[in-house]
Order: sequence, then C-alpha cells, then structure tokens
Amino acid sequence: MFVSLFWLIPITMAHLTLEIVTSKSGTFKEKFYHGLSHIKLDIVLIIFALWLTIYFEAIFGAVGLSATTRAVAQGGTRFFIWQETIRGILMSLDDMTRLAKGVIRVRNRNKNNNVEKEEIVEEQHGFSKGDYFIIALGLIFSTTLIFAPYIIDIDYANLLSALKEQLRPY
Repeated sequence: MFVSLFWLIPITMAHLTLEIVTSKSGTFKEKFYHGLSHIKLDIVLIIFALWLTIYFEAIFGAVGLSATTRAVAQGGTRFFIWQETIRGILMSLDDMTRLAKGVIRVRNRNKNNNVEKEEIVEEQHGFSKGDYFIIALGLIFSTTLIFAPYIIDIDYANLLSALKEQLRPY
C-alpha cells in the first residue's frame, strides 16, 4: 500500500502530541523535549525518504544506470517499485524498534517488579550512543538535501519540485 510522505508528517505530529500528553515531565518545555526524544527516529526516517527521492537516481547512476529514463526504459516500473519498497522497509524500522523496546521493557518490568526503579529510569532523559547516531544521520541527510545541487546534477527548482511531488497528499 502506498502512503504519501505528506501523511507521515501529520502522523508523526500526532505521535508527538500523544507523547506530550502522556509525559510525566513537569513543564510543557520538558514534555515537548521528552516527546521529541521519542519521535527522533520518525523524523529522521521521513528526512531519509525525502533524501532517497533526490539521490535515488544518482545511486542508480553509481551502479551503472545513467539516468532515470534509462532505468525506467530498461526496467519498466521496477525502478519505482524498488524506490517504494526501500522507503517502506526503512519506515517500518521505527515500528520494529519500538516493538523491541516494548518487549525489553515488559521483560525488565516482570523481572524487577520495582515501580520506583522504573520511575527513576523514566525521568532520566540522557541520550544513548544510538540516539546520537540517529541524530547524526538526520543532520547528514538534511545537510546533503540542502546542498544537493552542489553534490549531484540538479538545480534548486527541480529539487523543490521533486520534494513537492513527494509531499503531495494524494
């Protein structure tokens, strides 16, 4: 099933809203940062999907296909199927990560049965190495999107047009 990237943005914002509402932090600012820490992977995956939109042709060029038209002529709709498949797999990573975290949290809760210990862990907002890695990837993808006209053969008008096409709601 194809879902436009446009719809992933409101879904991510709804996720942020739910995280803010259910957060046990004190001020709105703390709740907002707590919510952002939970949706950072969602945001980076959306940025990566936009990055794929711009750089997919260049990636195919690196493996021997010189242009999108040639890829489409040689492979029919396979080019677009691969693009959507890769995007779908990467967007599902967030769900798998959350599922694994939930399973680990339930196992730990069953082992410890110590509510006070869980509350202390919940209140800590430190970032792990994985969190820093996700943020670094987001910064790299965002930077390479901004500087795409200098990296690959595309101008800002075509870049914005391609992003606009991906962010169309229908």
